[in-house]
Amino acid sequence: MHSDLLTLSELCLTAGKTGHLQGIAADPKTGDIFWSFTTLLIKTDSKGKILGSVTGLIGHLGCIAFSAERGELWGSLELKDDSIGRGIFKMLGREERVTNAFYAVVFDTEKITKENMDAEGDGVMLACHLPEVTEDYLARLPDGTLHRHGCSGIDGITLAPKICEDPSAPTRLYVAYGIYGDTERSDNDDQVILSIDPDKALENARPLKQNAPHIHGTLCEEKLFLRTGNTEYGIQNLEYDCFTDQFFAAVYPGRKPEFSNPTMFVFPRKQSPELIIDNQKRLIAPCKEFYFPLGSTGLYTLENGEFLVSECFDANGADAAKINRRRFTGQGREGFERV
Repeated sequence: MHSDLLTLSELCLTAGKTGHLQGIAADPKTGDIFWSFTTLLIKTDSKGKILGSVTGLIGHLGCIAFSAERGELWGSLELKDDSIGRGIFKMLGREERVTNAFYAVVFDTEKITKENMDAEGDGVMLACHLPEVTEDYLARLPDGTLHRHGCSGIDGITLAPKICEDPSAPTRLYVAYGIYGDTERSDNDDQVILSIDPDKALENARPLKQNAPHIHGTLCEEKLFLRTGNTEYGIQNLEYDCFTDQFFAAVYPGRKPEFSNPTMFVFPRKQSPELIIDNQKRLIAPCKEFYFPLGSTGLYTLENGEFLVSECFDANGADAAKINRRRFTGQGREGFERV
């Protein structure tokens, strides 16, 4: 891990009118930091100097994850015609409608060398379509309810060894659903996480024209369900920490009174998800719950028990965020302490 990341105290960045910060990641070799501001990806050095940026996104770029092993920056991208999608279009001053489609996108970070590079035209981003997400989002159930599992799209994303007992398991790309916080239905009380072979995802990834989105992609290997109770828009940030061999899932808390509605769930990678025969669900083991107030807009492991954690703020009408270090203790209500 780069020494600048291990000693970072606080770092602030102002992005403009882009949408709030959705996720952070870093290259552990160079110390470069990546910031996902909904419609803008920014690359800075460890001191906050902007090294480059990617613009032209008209969808929702959410959580991002950097794989040091693979040298890739992955992110979740939603193109959808709902209140979130229409809100982004209004912010961008656009009036056309978008075709609903969902992608795991991968950025070539070495090519991000200047500001305002175009996501579609400058060869810095490829997109792998996720057909299960699109199908679940568009689904109409027998009772007329829309959105299977309460699927509102995708957000949390991370790379990790496969969830299983084998310590030498191959790396998988995990993409988490957004879940509508509808308190009138009961089929939206699980977090849904797709396990995807990243090699197949990269093999099937293509440049993306957002006004005419392609359907080149790959099916998931497993669809996993995490029993948590309902949340407001599902897992916002999903981060695998090799130091503890656990996943950290930061959420906006739900509103159903029958659940405890925490802001973070922590669950182990080393397990064999239980198969429920009647509906073929693969259930992830129960997880620990915390009420840590941060993490939903950015969480990055330093692989030593510490994390970089982001916090959004308004800078005279511009979207801005700051990063500082927190140590995971697993103790108390929040589970983290300030370094």
